[in-house]
Amino acid sequence: MKKGFGLIEIIVAIAIASMVFFSIYELIAAATRLISDNAKKTEAVFVAEEGLEAVLSIRNNGWSAGIAPLAAETAYYPTLEGSTWTLSATNPGPVQSVFTRTVTFHTVYRDANDDISANGTADLNTRRVTVRVTWNQRGQIRSVELETYLTNFLDN
Repeated sequence: MKKGFGLIEIIVAIAIASMVFFSIYELIAAATRLISDNAKKTEAVFVAEEGLEAVLSIRNNGWSAGIAPLAAETAYYPTLEGSTWTLSATNPGPVQSVFTRTVTFHTVYRDANDDISANGTADLNTRRVTVRVTWNQRGQIRSVELETYLTNFLDN
Protein backbone atom coordinates (compact mmCIF):
# COMPACT_ATOMS: atom_id res chain seq x y z
CA MET A 1 0.00 0.00 0.00
CA LYS A 2 1.36 3.44 -0.97
CA LYS A 3 1.63 6.23 1.51
CA GLY A 4 0.47 9.79 0.70
CA PHE A 5 -1.18 11.12 -2.41
CA GLY A 6 0.05 10.53 -5.87
CA LEU A 7 0.31 13.29 -8.44
CA ILE A 8 -2.86 12.15 -10.21
CA GLU A 9 -4.89 12.23 -6.99
CA ILE A 10 -3.70 15.79 -6.28
CA ILE A 11 -4.59 16.96 -9.80
CA VAL A 12 -8.05 15.36 -9.55
CA ALA A 13 -8.63 16.97 -6.14
CA ILE A 14 -7.56 20.39 -7.45
CA ALA A 15 -9.82 19.99 -10.51
CA ILE A 16 -12.82 19.07 -8.36
CA ALA A 17 -12.13 21.92 -5.94
CA SER A 18 -11.77 24.35 -8.87
CA MET A 19 -15.08 23.23 -10.40
CA VAL A 20 -16.83 23.66 -7.06
CA PHE A 21 -15.25 27.09 -6.55
CA PHE A 22 -16.14 28.36 -10.04
CA SER A 23 -19.68 26.94 -9.77
CA ILE A 24 -20.22 28.80 -6.52
CA TYR A 25 -18.70 31.94 -8.05
CA GLU A 26 -21.05 31.76 -11.08
CA LEU A 27 -24.03 31.15 -8.80
CA ILE A 28 -23.18 34.21 -6.72
CA ALA A 29 -22.59 36.32 -9.87
CA ALA A 30 -25.95 35.22 -11.36
CA ALA A 31 -27.74 35.97 -8.08
CA THR A 32 -26.11 39.41 -7.95
CA ARG A 33 -27.21 40.17 -11.53
CA LEU A 34 -30.75 39.02 -10.76
CA ILE A 35 -30.92 41.20 -7.65
CA SER A 36 -29.58 44.18 -9.62
CA ASP A 37 -32.08 43.60 -12.46
CA ASN A 38 -34.99 43.35 -10.03
CA ALA A 39 -33.89 46.47 -8.16
CA LYS A 40 -33.74 48.45 -11.42
CA LYS A 41 -37.16 47.15 -12.48
CA THR A 42 -38.65 48.08 -9.10
CA GLU A 43 -37.17 51.57 -9.47
CA ALA A 44 -38.68 51.80 -12.97
CA VAL A 45 -42.12 50.86 -11.61
CA PHE A 46 -41.84 53.68 -9.06
CA VAL A 47 -40.90 56.11 -11.85
CA ALA A 48 -43.96 54.93 -13.82
CA GLU A 49 -46.21 55.33 -10.77
CA GLU A 50 -44.89 58.86 -10.36
CA GLY A 51 -45.88 59.47 -14.00
CA LEU A 52 -49.44 58.35 -13.24
CA GLU A 53 -49.52 60.61 -10.20
CA ALA A 54 -48.34 63.49 -12.40
CA VAL A 55 -51.22 62.87 -14.82
CA LEU A 56 -53.69 62.76 -11.91
CA SER A 57 -52.31 66.06 -10.62
CA ILE A 58 -52.70 67.66 -14.06
CA ARG A 59 -56.25 66.32 -14.32
CA ASN A 60 -57.09 67.65 -10.84
CA ASN A 61 -55.80 71.10 -11.83
CA GLY A 62 -58.19 71.21 -14.77
CA TRP A 63 -59.29 68.66 -17.35
CA SER A 64 -60.20 71.32 -19.93
CA ALA A 65 -56.78 72.99 -19.83
CA GLY A 66 -54.53 70.05 -18.93
CA ILE A 67 -55.94 66.86 -20.47
CA ALA A 68 -58.59 67.65 -23.10
CA PRO A 69 -56.26 69.49 -25.53
CA LEU A 70 -53.68 66.68 -25.62
CA ALA A 71 -53.54 64.63 -28.82
CA ALA A 72 -54.28 60.93 -28.60
CA GLU A 73 -51.52 58.45 -29.44
CA THR A 74 -48.80 61.07 -28.87
CA ALA A 75 -45.95 60.55 -26.41
CA TYR A 76 -45.73 63.23 -23.73
CA TYR A 77 -43.06 63.68 -21.10
CA PRO A 78 -44.11 64.68 -17.57
CA THR A 79 -41.87 67.28 -15.97
CA LEU A 80 -42.07 68.96 -12.61
CA GLU A 81 -41.82 72.75 -12.89
CA GLY A 82 -41.60 74.11 -9.39
CA SER A 83 -44.44 72.28 -7.67
CA THR A 84 -46.59 71.84 -10.79
CA TRP A 85 -46.54 68.90 -13.18
CA THR A 86 -46.70 69.61 -16.90
CA LEU A 87 -46.72 67.44 -20.03
CA SER A 88 -44.49 68.30 -22.96
CA ALA A 89 -43.95 66.70 -26.36
CA THR A 90 -40.23 67.48 -25.95
CA ASN A 91 -38.06 64.96 -24.13
CA PRO A 92 -36.49 66.72 -21.11
CA GLY A 93 -33.84 64.01 -20.78
CA PRO A 94 -33.55 60.96 -18.58
CA VAL A 95 -35.29 60.64 -15.23
CA GLN A 96 -32.75 59.90 -12.48
CA SER A 97 -30.10 59.78 -15.24
CA VAL A 98 -31.34 56.34 -16.35
CA PHE A 99 -35.01 56.17 -17.33
CA THR A 100 -37.08 57.60 -20.17
CA ARG A 101 -40.71 58.09 -19.16
CA THR A 102 -43.53 58.75 -21.62
CA VAL A 103 -47.26 59.23 -21.12
CA THR A 104 -49.63 58.41 -23.96
CA PHE A 105 -53.36 59.16 -23.98
CA HIS A 106 -55.77 56.96 -25.91
CA THR A 107 -59.32 57.78 -26.99
CA VAL A 108 -61.98 55.80 -25.15
CA TYR A 109 -65.08 54.70 -27.05
CA ARG A 110 -68.49 53.80 -25.60
CA ASP A 111 -71.15 51.54 -27.08
CA ALA A 112 -74.93 52.08 -26.94
CA ASN A 113 -74.97 50.72 -23.35
CA ASP A 114 -72.31 53.27 -22.31
CA ASP A 115 -69.77 50.46 -21.85
CA ILE A 116 -66.18 50.87 -23.02
CA SER A 117 -65.75 49.23 -26.40
CA ALA A 118 -63.29 49.07 -29.30
CA ASN A 119 -65.50 51.35 -31.40
CA GLY A 120 -68.55 53.50 -30.92
CA THR A 121 -68.84 57.08 -29.72
CA ALA A 122 -65.73 58.82 -28.40
CA ASP A 123 -66.04 59.63 -24.69
CA LEU A 124 -64.60 63.14 -24.33
CA ASN A 125 -64.50 62.83 -20.53
CA THR A 126 -62.51 59.58 -20.35
CA ARG A 127 -59.01 58.72 -21.55
CA ARG A 128 -56.97 55.57 -21.29
CA VAL A 129 -53.48 56.49 -20.10
CA THR A 130 -50.32 54.46 -20.63
CA VAL A 131 -47.12 55.34 -18.80
CA ARG A 132 -44.06 53.63 -20.28
CA VAL A 133 -40.63 53.68 -18.68
CA THR A 134 -37.61 52.40 -20.59
CA TRP A 135 -33.97 51.98 -19.65
CA ASN A 136 -30.82 50.32 -20.96
CA GLN A 137 -29.62 47.40 -18.89
CA ARG A 138 -26.45 45.61 -19.97
CA GLY A 139 -27.02 46.52 -23.62
CA GLN A 140 -30.71 45.59 -23.72
CA ILE A 141 -33.67 47.97 -23.68
CA ARG A 142 -35.98 47.09 -20.79
CA SER A 143 -39.41 48.59 -20.14
CA VAL A 144 -42.39 48.62 -17.81
CA GLU A 145 -45.86 49.94 -18.57
CA LEU A 146 -48.70 51.01 -16.32
CA GLU A 147 -52.14 51.71 -17.69
CA THR A 148 -55.31 53.17 -16.23
CA TYR A 149 -58.44 55.05 -17.18
CA LEU A 150 -58.70 58.74 -16.38
CA THR A 151 -62.04 60.51 -16.13
CA ASN A 152 -63.17 64.09 -15.78
CA PHE A 153 -65.15 63.31 -12.66
CA LEU A 154 -64.35 66.76 -11.25
CA ASP A 155 -66.06 68.29 -14.31
CA ASN A 156 -63.40 70.98 -14.61
